[in-house]
Order: sequence, then C-alpha cells, then structure tokens
Amino acid sequence: MYNHIWFFDAQHPVSDVVLNKQIRLAKAFNSQVCVVIDQRARATERRFWQSASFFEAASKAHIEQVQNLQLQLEKALTQHQINYRMFISDQKLYRQTIERALSENAENMILLMQKPKASQHAIYQDLASLPCSVFMLTEKPWSATVKMTAAIDPLHEHARPEALDNRIVRSTQDFEKKLNAQWWLVHCCYISPMFLEYKQAIKDIHAEGFEQFAEENRIAPARLKMLTGMPESALPAWVDKQKVDVLVLGMVARNALMAHLVGSTTTALLSQQPCDMLMVTQA
Repeated sequence: MYNHIWFFDAQHPVSDVVLNKQIRLAKAFNSQVCVVIDQRARATERRFWQSASFFEAASKAHIEQVQNLQLQLEKALTQHQINYRMFISDQKLYRQTIERALSENAENMILLMQKPKASQHAIYQDLASLPCSVFMLTEKPWSATVKMTAAIDPLHEHARPEALDNRIVRSTQDFEKKLNAQWWLVHCCYISPMFLEYKQAIKDIHAEGFEQFAEENRIAPARLKMLTGMPESALPAWVDKQKVDVLVLGMVARNALMAHLVGSTTTALLSQQPCDMLMVTQA
C-alpha cells in the first residue's frame, strides 16, 4: 500500500506538467493521496502588515489564491477518481500537518515541486529530517518511456549505510514495475590527482565492489554503468547524455546536529537539479 503526500506552498501555482506527473504516479501505484497546502503567508506576520494600506486587498488575493489551488487539485483528483484527503495548514510548524498525513500501514512518499532557492518553502531546508522519501518534481515532461538512473555507492564511503543502496535499488525496481520504466544502475569513481599513478588499481576496486553489489541483488550487467569523476558533475552529465527523467539517490543526515542536510552530493544536485530526483531514506 502506498501513501503519496502532495505538499504545496499556496504562494506558488501548480503547473500542469507537475500535476500530471503526480496523478500518473497516484494511478500507477494505486496510492491514497494526502494533499497538504501550507497557506501560511509569512509576510503577513510582520508588524507593518495590518496597518499597511494594501492589507485588505492583499489578504483577499491570498485567500483567493489558496481557494483556487484547492479547487484545482480537488477537480483533478475527482476527475481521475483518486481517493484523497485534504489538509490546509497555517501553522508555523508545518511538520505537524505532514505527520497527520502519514500512514503507519503504507509506504509514504512526499512529493514536492522544485523551486528556485529564493522562493523555496522552509521544507526544502529540512529534507533529511523528513520521515520518508521525497520526490522532487521539475517542470520537465517525462519521456514516453520513463528513463531512470539509480546512483549507489557500494564502497560505503563517507559513513554511508549499506542498507541505503539496497533501498535505492528496491525503490527503482518498484517504479520500473509501476511505470514500465527503463533504468540503469550507476556508480561514480573519482580519483584524486595525487593518486593518479594508482588510477587503474583504484578503478578495479570500485568496479569489483560495484559488480559484487549487482550480483548480490541480481541486477543484469547490461544495466550497470560506472562513471568517472565527482558525482556532482558526473551524474548531471550522464542525465543529460541519456535524457534521464528521474535520478534516484540516497538522502543521508550525517548526524543529529546536521539532520537538515541531505549529504554533499544530493545538496549539490539540488542546487542545480538536472531532472526529477527521488531521494530515498534509509528506513
């Protein structure tokens, strides 16, 4: 059973491309949908707001925008006969509303629209502390056959848990079945300039670990591709070359004090998102 949580910041309209992807996913996974609309307008909380000459008109426009978003989503969900629940949040602690939308008996996933950093909701700064995987959707349409790439690190560098790579593969295979998608499994091998004389030996170590992981998970060799370079540059280049629609990778919080960070590679990719990104959590 699947539970898809559509999170929207009411200050931004929903594009048809993103909404069509969300509907396609809900139907393919036969998921229940929980729509969370955060209608909180932070600008109205400033001291000057209520005394400003434009207060009444701006407040009315904001209310209409929230209502129009709600109607747009309700119409689309009803038209496609998708079961849903609607949550309207105006709390500073939007996480409380998300927690209400979670299902204990289902595989939860939060779907977000990709936004430029300057106009992002606070949730974008808190991704790694969210209680489930996050699917960041861009306004790029998918190919007729959805192309996916799962990026793993079988050598478990930077204290990355082994179980995370297994979840990345399982999630990708799940999408393959539900969307009839095409997918590859990739691993990036970066060799520091100071170790270039050992280049081949280092590549062999990475290749052995990559192939062993694939064999243990019964992944066909034809799906495997080892990329050369830092993941932050090698993955976008691969996405562009292969016209990848969805990049699947892990979301790791290094420690409790840095729980809001998702890992250096994921953070770098999010800053200039090459395609839709499914960020998988360890549990």
